[in-house]
Amino acid sequence: MEIPQHLIDYGPWSISKAGMIEKCSQQFFYKHVNKYKELVTFEESRVGVAVHKALEFTLDPNFLSKDSHDVRVKKAFVFVKDQSELTSDEEEQLDTFFDQVTRFTKRMYANHVRQRVHPSNVMIEKKLGVTKNFTRAGFYEDRVIKLRDDPETQPLFRGVIDYAYITGDNDMVIIDHKSGRERELSYYSTQFKAYCVLGLVNFPQIRRFKTAINFTATDKLLPNEIISAEMVRSEYFPWLVEYLTKSCEGLLMPPKTTRSGLCNWCAYKPICPEFGGTGRVDTESN
Repeated sequence: MEIPQHLIDYGPWSISKAGMIEKCSQQFFYKHVNKYKELVTFEESRVGVAVHKALEFTLDPNFLSKDSHDVRVKKAFVFVKDQSELTSDEEEQLDTFFDQVTRFTKRMYANHVRQRVHPSNVMIEKKLGVTKNFTRAGFYEDRVIKLRDDPETQPLFRGVIDYAYITGDNDMVIIDHKSGRERELSYYSTQFKAYCVLGLVNFPQIRRFKTAINFTATDKLLPNEIISAEMVRSEYFPWLVEYLTKSCEGLLMPPKTTRSGLCNWCAYKPICPEFGGTGRVDTESN
C-alpha cells in the first residue's frame, strides 16, 4: 500500500486530526501547522474530561485495589474534583454521572472475572501507534530519526483507546466512553475500524475484536458486531490508507474555512476571518 508523501510529512495522524481537515482545513492549519494554542475552553468538554478521569481511576485494577468497589468510585470522584479545578456548577454536573460510573465499572469487573482477564491485560487510556508498513510504532514520533528522513519507524497513525482488555481466549474488547448526546453506532464506525487496526498491529495474538460505546449520559453500553482478526488485516488495513488519503486531500490546497454549525465548537473562532478575526494570534499569548 503506497502512502502519499504529504501524509508522511504531516503525520502522525489520528481520526480526529484527519477529520478536522474534512470539516475545516483552516482549523487544521491553526492547530497542527501554526501550532496555535486553543483559544476557547468549553464547559461541556471540561465535564466530559472529568467523567473520563473518574472512569479511568475506577477501571484501573491498581487503583485502591484493597477497597470495596463503591469506596473506590467515591474516592475516584474526589480525586478528579481535586485535580480538575472544576467550578461548583461543573462539579454538580459531574456528580450526575456517579451512578452510571458505579454500574458500568462494576459490570466490567464482573466481565474481567468471567472472561479470565489478567490485570496486566487491562488497558486504560492506552496509547498505540502504527507505522506506514503496519508494524508497531511508539505513540510519539522519534524526532531524531525524522530529521534523518527515515519514516520507517515513525507512527503514521496513532490513537488513544479509552478502555480495553484482552480475555483469556485472546479476544480484545475495546470500549470508548462518550459523555455527550447519544448517536447511532454507525457514526463511530471509522473510529472503531482504526482502533481494531491499532489493536491487531500491537497485539498480533488477538483472534477477534469486540467494540462498544459506553454512553455515560444515557447509561447505555451499545456493542458492535464481533470482527475477526483476518477481516481487520485484509479489509481494515487498506481501508485506513484509503481513508487518510481521501480525508487529507485538503492538504494539497490552500487552507479554507468551512462555515457550519461546528464553528460554535471551534477553539479558533475568535481569530477566524469568517467571524471578523485576523487569522493570527498574539505571539505573546501563544
